[in-house]
Amino acid sequence: MTTKNQRSNEEIRATITGIRGRYVATKRDRDLATALDRLIAIDEDTGNAEPVRFTSTGETRGIIVVDGAGGGKTSLVKRGLAAQPGLEATDATRPVVSITVPNPATLKSVAQAALKATGYPVGEQRLTVWGMWELLRERFRMLGTVVFWIDEAHDLFPHGSKSEAPHILKTFKSLMQGDGAVIVILSGVETLWHSISFDHQVQRRYSKFELPPVTASTDSKLIWKLLVSFCDRVRA
Repeated sequence: MTTKNQRSNEEIRATITGIRGRYVATKRDRDLATALDRLIAIDEDTGNAEPVRFTSTGETRGIIVVDGAGGGKTSLVKRGLAAQPGLEATDATRPVVSITVPNPATLKSVAQAALKATGYPVGEQRLTVWGMWELLRERFRMLGTVVFWIDEAHDLFPHGSKSEAPHILKTFKSLMQGDGAVIVILSGVETLWHSISFDHQVQRRYSKFELPPVTASTDSKLIWKLLVSFCDRVRA
């Protein structure tokens, strides 16, 4: 039997789950929103989002989001895209297509995962790897896709594999050009940028968005505020 000041195990678990599931917005959320605003425009007639074109050939730009393992980059990008106007999915459109790099991490497996994310029945046709990426371009065009987000992208560029990186980057580049071009967002750990920034085209097409670590010296006010709110929630 519990007293007035005691709580059941179920209540404690529910409270802890609520605290763990809470998302804490910080300055980096605002910074990402600003970065996305530079790449995404809103059609005044339809209200739909569309990629900003930066060259006469209609190229888009991308973002590479890097952070330490468990640093919150996935939640940050997910929430940032959800907050952008014009990116809401409908029955006929899919403005954002997102995947996590599958295992094994190859161009073929990424293409298959991306096609599946667009609702395409993967496996019904025998296609070459390049044929899959061409089909993906068609799917993006048909679904009005604006952003293609690849999480855990560092798995595509393991340490010491720069010989394969140019081919992978060339494939992504093809998605950022021409009719139906999309914005490519790559997110991963710090090694992601180091593995691909040797290519000057990467530095031109992508902006690096590095998440600063949360430390007691720089974020003490936020940390203290969170601790107080968590304690209040536990006592409630």
